[in-house]
Amino acid sequence: MSPAHPFRKAIDRLMIAGLLVFAVPFAAPVFVPASAAPLVLAPDQMRVLGFKALAVGDAALALQIAEALLGRDETDDFALVLKARALRTLGRLPEAQRAARAAWAGAKAPDERYAAAMTMAQVLASSNRRTAAQFWLRRAAQSAPTDKAETIAMRDFRYVRARNPLVLRFDASIAPSSNINNGSSSETM
Repeated sequence: MSPAHPFRKAIDRLMIAGLLVFAVPFAAPVFVPASAAPLVLAPDQMRVLGFKALAVGDAALALQIAEALLGRDETDDFALVLKARALRTLGRLPEAQRAARAAWAGAKAPDERYAAAMTMAQVLASSNRRTAAQFWLRRAAQSAPTDKAETIAMRDFRYVRARNPLVLRFDASIAPSSNINNGSSSETM
């Protein structure tokens, strides 16, 4: 008997959850045999599966997949983003912030920088650090690979700004002065 793939059980749960969500009511039940062959996925397939796991609410599976991808390549930016999002969902915010920062540090392409900045902003907003989240949302907008992505980042920026209790306003003015060297302001002695 061959050893079970470490993600087989979790993948089976995810597949069944997807079938339950999208299956026609009263459809015949789907069973995955226990003696199924080990599942082998390419890294790109694992990334897709990880983000789908997040979409259906299985952050623990997404974290497992991210850790497996990072075990293969610790500089995998999308695996770091996946890890940060999974950790955020699990409420492990300091770890999520470290993963998002690592994703940003290694990101080179605009889509990688955008994903890392958006993730960092989400983690910071979840930590009630809205001013810092606004900073990262501006970075995301500047790194956006498409106009739609930029629109999403700016929409999120406005949302966070509206909920941020801290408002900074600066006012400066320039006016001529006849008292440049701190002399007397009086013209007579």
